[in-house]
Amino acid sequence: MHDDDGKVTAAVGVIADISERKSATSALHENQARYRDLIDHAGVAIGVFTSDGAIQLLNAEAGRVLGVAPQEVLGSRLAELPLNEAAPGILALFAEALATGKVVHGDVHHTLRGQQRAFWVSASPLPSASGESVVQVIAHDISERKRMEEHLQELSAQTSSLLDSITEAFIAIDRDCTIRYINRHGAALLGAPPQALVDRSLWEVIPEARDGDLHVALLSALEEEAPVEVDYHAPKSNRWFAVRVYPSPGGLSTYFQDVTEARTMELESREHMRRLAAAEAIAHLGSWELDIATGACYLSDEFYRICGYEPGGYEPTLERALQCLVPEEREYIADQVNQAIANRSPYRVEGRLGLPDGTIRWVQSLGEVICDESDTPVRISGSLLDIHERKEAERALRESEARFAAFLDHFPGPAFLHGADGRVLFANRAYCEQIGRPAERVVGRSFREWLPPPQAIECENQNLEIIRDNHVRTHEQLTGDPAAPKTCLVTRFPVRGAHDAIDVGGIAFDITARKALEADLRRARDAANAASQAKSDFLATMSHELRTPLNAVIGMAELLKHTALSAQQEKYITTIQTSSDLLLALISDVLDFSKIEAGELDLESRSFELRACVLAARSLLAQQAADKGLELTVDVDASAPATLVGDATRVLQILVNLMSNAVKFTERGRIDLAVAHTPDTDAVTFKIRDTGIGMSPDQQARIFKPFTQADASTSRQYGGTGLGLVISRRLARAMGGELRLESALGRGSTFTLELPLRRAAPAPTPSRAAPPNFTAPPGEHHALRILLAEDNPTNQVVILGMLKALGYRADAVQSGQAALEAINERPYDVVLMDVQMPERDGLDTTRLIRHELADARQPFIVALTAHSADDDRRRCLDAGMDAYLSKPIRIDRLASTLTRAPRLRAASDER
Repeated sequence: MHDDDGKVTAAVGVIADISERKSATSALHENQARYRDLIDHAGVAIGVFTSDGAIQLLNAEAGRVLGVAPQEVLGSRLAELPLNEAAPGILALFAEALATGKVVHGDVHHTLRGQQRAFWVSASPLPSASGESVVQVIAHDISERKRMEEHLQELSAQTSSLLDSITEAFIAIDRDCTIRYINRHGAALLGAPPQALVDRSLWEVIPEARDGDLHVALLSALEEEAPVEVDYHAPKSNRWFAVRVYPSPGGLSTYFQDVTEARTMELESREHMRRLAAAEAIAHLGSWELDIATGACYLSDEFYRICGYEPGGYEPTLERALQCLVPEEREYIADQVNQAIANRSPYRVEGRLGLPDGTIRWVQSLGEVICDESDTPVRISGSLLDIHERKEAERALRESEARFAAFLDHFPGPAFLHGADGRVLFANRAYCEQIGRPAERVVGRSFREWLPPPQAIECENQNLEIIRDNHVRTHEQLTGDPAAPKTCLVTRFPVRGAHDAIDVGGIAFDITARKALEADLRRARDAANAASQAKSDFLATMSHELRTPLNAVIGMAELLKHTALSAQQEKYITTIQTSSDLLLALISDVLDFSKIEAGELDLESRSFELRACVLAARSLLAQQAADKGLELTVDVDASAPATLVGDATRVLQILVNLMSNAVKFTERGRIDLAVAHTPDTDAVTFKIRDTGIGMSPDQQARIFKPFTQADASTSRQYGGTGLGLVISRRLARAMGGELRLESALGRGSTFTLELPLRRAAPAPTPSRAAPPNFTAPPGEHHALRILLAEDNPTNQVVILGMLKALGYRADAVQSGQAALEAINERPYDVVLMDVQMPERDGLDTTRLIRHELADARQPFIVALTAHSADDDRRRCLDAGMDAYLSKPIRIDRLASTLTRAPRLRAASDER
C-alpha cells in the first residue's frame, strides 16, 4: 500500500492454491516437449504455416532439409525459406490446399548438400484454436524409392531387351494360360504386336493348338511343376518349333525354338541318302567304311549287289569282303589297304570279283584314310566301282587299234600321226618308204629330221592350223625330188589324245598322174567351152537375125493370102507358109539350145518390201559386226518406194555378200548401208561404206576376177574363195544393174550397187476402162488409135499391112525415143512395141511410159520381139507390157491380141 507521498505503508497479499494449474502446465509442457520430440524424430520434414504463409512450426528434419535452424525462422514466411527448385511445387500445393480445403499431394525435387533429392509432399489444411486456418506440409524423402523404381524399370527394360534379343519366341503365361509377357519373336510367331497379345488367353490367339500336344505339355508342366519339351507345328507359317516349358512363380515360361531348317535338313538328308543310294545303283558304285580301331565295317546296299549278294547278304567285315575277290588277288588288295593305312595315303586298285554264280567281273576300289587331330588313322572310307564293261571295251579297243594299225600299214598311201610338238606318233609302211627310213627311226622322232627346212616349216604351220581351228584340211603338196616332184593330196585332221591334247593325223595319195590328166582335161574343157560359147553366141545371133527377115516373109505371105489370088498363086503361098513355119520351128529350137549353152540366169520378178529386205541383210550380219565391236547402220531414203518388183532373193544375196566382206575386212569403226531411189529411172542405189583396210588401184583391178582376191595373203588371213564379188556383179548385171567399187588403201571401201527395181504395180483404178468384148467383124474396130514402134522398114510394112487388113489405122515410128515423143503429143489406145530398137529399146521405153504418163493415158502395150523364150516373155511383162507377140507375127494372133485392148476415155474425148 502507498501513502499520499507514495511511500509504502503496508502490504496486502492473497494466497491461492495453484497446484493443479502448475501440474496442468507442467503436463502441457511435458506433452508439448514429447510432441515436439515426436515431430522432430518422425523421419519426415514437417512444417505448419498460417494462411498468410507465416511459419508456426518446422521440425528438425525440415530444418535439416532446408539447412536452417527451426527456431530462428519461426514467424518467417514460407516463400522466404531456401526451397531452391522445390519452391514452385510446394507453394502451389500450399495454395491449392488453402483454396480447396483438401489434402493435396505432389512430387518435388530439392538439392540437399549438392545432391538432388526427390520428395513426396502433402499439404493438409488444419483448424486452429483461433479459428484461423493453418496448413500442415509434410515432405517424405523418396529418393531411395525413386532410385529403386528406376532401377527396377531399368532391370525390366534390360530383361525385355534381353528376351527380345534371343532368337527364340518367349511367352510368359499365368496358370490360366493368360499371356503376361511376350517378346518380339513371340509376337511375330502369333502375328500381332506385343501390346495386342498381353492379357489375352494363349488359346484365343492360337486356337488350333488347344487340343494338341502343346496344350497337354502346358498342363503337365503346371501339374507336375517340372520342365516339359514338345514339338509344335504352326500351320499358318508352316514352321516347326521345339517348345520348352518351365514352371515359374505364378505360371509358366515357354520358349519356342524355330527348328524348321533343322527339320528340313533332316528331311533333305534323308532324301540325299535316298538319292545317293539310287545314284549308286544307277552308277553301279558301292561305298564302304572301316573303323580301324574296332574293325566295324559299313557296306552299302550297292556294294553287296556288285559282289553278287542281296543287301546284308554276308557279315560286313573287311575280311569277308576280301573273300569276294578271286583268290590270286586277295593278298595284293589287302596289302594295298594296309599300306594306305600305314602311309596315311589314298589308294586305287583294280581287281576281279568271283561272283556266287561263277562269273568274273572287274571292279575298281578306291580308299582314303581319315586321321584324328593327332594324325592317328581312325577310319578308311572307299568305293567299289563295277568297271567290267570298261575293261571289256579297253580290250576290244586294243584289238581294234591293232586291226586298224594293220589296215593303215597296208594302206597304199602314206598315213601318219603327228604330236603337237612335231614328233611322229605313228607312221605306216608307205610313209617310211616315202622318206626312206625304217619305222624305228621315224616313230618318236620329229619330222624336221628328214624334211627339208621349207617343207618342215610348211608342215609345222599346217599342223598348228589344224590344232588351232580343230577342222579337217585337205591340200595338195609337192614331195620328192625337186627335179621330178610328185603331187600328193594330203588330208590332215585333229585327233584328240590323252589329257585332251590335240594331235594331227593325216593320209596322203599320190595324185601326180591325176594332176597331169586334170591339166589335159582342163585344156580340153577350156577349148570345148570356148568352142561351145562361140557356137552358142553364133547360134543366138544367127537365130535372132534369121527370125527378123523371116517375120517379113511370113507377114507378106499372110497379107498376100488375103488378096485375090489364082489357084496357082494360092498353092505357091501355101508352100511359102509351110516352109516358113518349118524354118521358124528350126530357128526356135536352135535359139533355145543356144540359151541353154550360154547358161543364162533364171530370175524371179515378184513384189517385195524394200525395207524388209535391207533389214534382213543387216540382221544376218549384226552379230558378226557386234562381235568385232563395229557399228552397223542402215539408212533407207524416205522417198524410196515401200514395195518394189524384182528378185528379192538375189538382191538380198548381193547385199549380204557385200556387207559380209565389209565386216570381214574392217577391224574397227563402222559399216554404213544407205539406200536411195532415183524416180526418173526407177533405179535403187545401195551404198555399202566401211572403214576397213581398203584397196590399192592394182588390187581393185583384180577384185572382180574369178578366184581372185585383192591380195593373195588375205586368203590366209581372212579366208574366202574370191568368187563372192564376181557372183554379185554378174547377178547385178543379170538384173539390169551394175556393181562398182571406190576404195583407197587404209581408208576403207565403198561398193555401189545400182538396180532397176520398179515400183510394185498399184491396184487397178476406175480410170482405165475394162476391155470391151469385140464380137463384131474386125473392120469395125477402126476406132482404136494404134502406134507401131518398129525400126525394121520391112517389118513396118508387114505389120501396117496386117493392121490395114484388119481394119485399123496406125502411126509408125522407128525408135523408142520417137515413140515417147509421139505418145506425149497425142493419146494412143495401143502401142505395138518392138523390144530391140536404136536410141532406146522397147523395155526401157515401156518403163518410161508406165512411170511418166497418167493412169488415164496409159496405153495397152504389146511386145514385139524376135525372142520367144519364157524368160524373154517375163522380161517384157515385168517391164510393164500388157501382151506379148513373138516374131514372125501371125495376123490371127495380132487380131486376137487387139481385141483385148481397151479404148481410152481420153482418146475418145479428143476425137
